[in-house]
Amino acid sequence: MATARRSTAKKPVETPEPAAPVDVTTRDADGRTPLHWAAFYGYTTTVRTMLQQQADVNARDNQQRTPGHWASFKGYMAIVKMLVAAGADVNARDEAGRTMVAMAQIGRQTEVETYLRENGGEK
Repeated sequence: MATARRSTAKKPVETPEPAAPVDVTTRDADGRTPLHWAAFYGYTTTVRTMLQQQADVNARDNQQRTPGHWASFKGYMAIVKMLVAAGADVNARDEAGRTMVAMAQIGRQTEVETYLRENGGEK
């Protein structure tokens, strides 16, 4: 008897639009931009808004991770797709040499991993 394969992709969290404009170039002490944090927490509406405001989809934090690294690790497929469509470098490597595919593997996000590989992602 075949068992159904369980989806590993997480549902993104819907958030209200920010009450005030966000400076998408701001960085915290770890070098992360608001787009890094929105991708990390799965805030799809916020990610979409920041991309419309020309947020740097390939911004690097102090560990050389992009917003795509975090969305891949967490399994937020909708956000990964938005970032890729906006020009995210799927083969950008962090300081440990990990790409978005590697981060999806670490996070056990098989659907995200498959999507990234289908879109040019390497380990």
